[in-house]
Amino acid sequence: QLVQKCQFEQGVRLGEDMLFNYQYLENATKVSVIDYSGYIYNINSNSATHTFKEGDFEGQLNLREKGIEFYREVLGGEGIPKVIEQNYVGNILGIIISLVTTLSIKESYFYLKKYLNNEFFVSKLKAYFPINMKFKMLKIVCFKKCYFGIILLGKINKLRMRFNTN
Repeated sequence: QLVQKCQFEQGVRLGEDMLFNYQYLENATKVSVIDYSGYIYNINSNSATHTFKEGDFEGQLNLREKGIEFYREVLGGEGIPKVIEQNYVGNILGIIISLVTTLSIKESYFYLKKYLNNEFFVSKLKAYFPINMKFKMLKIVCFKKCYFGIILLGKINKLRMRFNTN
């Protein structure tokens, strides 16, 4: 019955599940944590997380703001939790991988220049702790604005997705 009170936000392409979770948790009267991870992630090269749309960067900023709002208004927290900042930067790096995987070199260069000159994002990138080697390399080449290196990582990612048999 609690799930029926929640809705996926219309027009949200990336992070709609997180927004749904905020609604769910806001209405929950009790939350328990168990030592079990039952989540199975299937890689789909046609999913929203593997394709690029112009508003994705701005959408992640909105998702970050909603997370901060949830933290402050529902949980009564102060400041901004590191997990929200980590999630924001990780999602932007995922968008960067998507754009260099799916767009032409010329289009990739255009968006990379735009995003990597965004002072707010760059300030958050400085404090980001990558979750894996791919994101560690991506942080370094993004921070150095090595556009060719980023595009190369995207092309490697495209090959990896093509030959992924999982």
